[in-house]
Amino acid sequence: MRLLGEEKLLEIEKDHPYYNKIISYVLKEEMKAKHKPQSIQQGEVNKWLQSLLD
Repeated sequence: MRLLGEEKLLEIEKDHPYYNKIISYVLKEEMKAKHKPQSIQQGEVNKWLQSLLD
């Protein structure tokens, strides 16, 4: 049921007239940002995988 709700919200968002403009803007700004890549250290893989599943 939760997944159905999330899918419906995504559909509503994509139907918004400014959705594509906003997504494009956010992606361009993030690509311009100078972020250091975050790497996973030894021993953190299990925690990282668990965080993806939560």
